[in-house]
Amino acid sequence: MAARPAWKYAKLAPSALTTPEADGAARPGRADSAPENSRASRAKRRGAAGCPGFFPLAFLCLLFLCRPALASGENAPQLTGYTAVPANPASAEAARLLAFWERIRKQHSPQAAFDPARSPMPAPVREQWKNLALRMPGLPRNERLLYINGFFNRWTPSADQAAYGQREYWATPEEFLRQGGGDCEDYAIIKYLALLHFSEPAQDMWILLGKDRKRNAAHAVLAARSGSRVFILDNLSSPAYLLIPEPQYLQNFVPFYAINENGLWILKPE
Repeated sequence: MAARPAWKYAKLAPSALTTPEADGAARPGRADSAPENSRASRAKRRGAAGCPGFFPLAFLCLLFLCRPALASGENAPQLTGYTAVPANPASAEAARLLAFWERIRKQHSPQAAFDPARSPMPAPVREQWKNLALRMPGLPRNERLLYINGFFNRWTPSADQAAYGQREYWATPEEFLRQGGGDCEDYAIIKYLALLHFSEPAQDMWILLGKDRKRNAAHAVLAARSGSRVFILDNLSSPAYLLIPEPQYLQNFVPFYAINENGLWILKPE
């Protein structure tokens, strides 16, 4: 998919804000001379850091902010060409997911991750985050999505095996920040939790688990509603802050599951 200007997709007016790529922001874990931030180059750099081969059971476990028993049609994701069916909370997959959720619930602290005074971000990046955090309450939703996407997409991808000594591992935001990056699901998780921290409603965001057709690889992204439209926040997007309309993104991405704090859904093609 060819990259297109984020402003065109999001229909935003930059006003006094600069884009993450234009403001000269430091890139955590990268040298200033990092290679071009294209989807192809980012995917190439990921290598083993990309999502491993798709295993449905493992993918159900990778995202934690889910109470399957609460899944309902009211909170279900509305994706073009798919019907969301609540997952069975008594299934083995849901039980495994709840165990991961409980670990994150106990270990994740929004203040520890996102309070500029306490966050484990490197000092120069923490200052950028502080400035962004001060602006967030006054931004319209599209701009909130855009800047959260761009901020975290500038962190360096890392493989679970190299970072944590495990083939499959789902990092808390604190772990992501200390590590300086993470795997695709870790990006989706930290964006979701950061937006929750800034009072975005959980019912308007879902972490999608599926397959990237172009790369023929498993992938995870965040979907977020803004007005009547749903946008995709992908850690491989170029420019880094790009918001991609959901109907366009689904041309090259097959979602299997959707998760947020309100439930877990299986996505079935219509």
